[in-house]
Amino acid sequence: NITENYVTYVKEMSSKTAVYLEQTLPLIMNREQTLTTVATHADFILSNSADGIPVGMIDAEFGNLAKAFLLIIGRAVNTYDGQNNLDCTTATHNQWRYNLDGDVYWDLVNTAPREASKSDGQMRDTDWECMVQGVVHPFTLMAEIKYMTALNNRIGLRLRNARSRQNNLIVTVDVYLKVVWKL
Repeated sequence: NITENYVTYVKEMSSKTAVYLEQTLPLIMNREQTLTTVATHADFILSNSADGIPVGMIDAEFGNLAKAFLLIIGRAVNTYDGQNNLDCTTATHNQWRYNLDGDVYWDLVNTAPREASKSDGQMRDTDWECMVQGVVHPFTLMAEIKYMTALNNRIGLRLRNARSRQNNLIVTVDVYLKVVWKL
């Protein structure tokens, strides 16, 4: 297997120096949720679902996992006839959370230093602001996943109490697991 040969080669060449390798694995693609004026959980990956199991990891040893991140690439589309955006008036609305194997949900922790004000996964009213109908608002989020216990943990992803100012804010995401291996 070419992947196994590469990993073996890198391990042999780096016996004295720590070497890291990044791998990006798709979890789900084009998962859509429609936000309305009623706060409800938007489950992009259902808790304890097979959709959240990473497939294709280049290493089978959990001990070689240095870090894991969720990478969320998405777009919000306003189909309301007028301005639309998130409604974050209540502190628990529009908060990104994840869980592992159907356990409790944890807030996503944003890894970007410049985004320290959103370190708890909490969105703001002005996020995904669409001034008129038909506007597409792209976004990218990346957050570290803590508490993994195995390489086959089932990852759930939710926008807690998802709510928009007006009906018909359609959110579509592609979700990846970004893994950093210590070889």
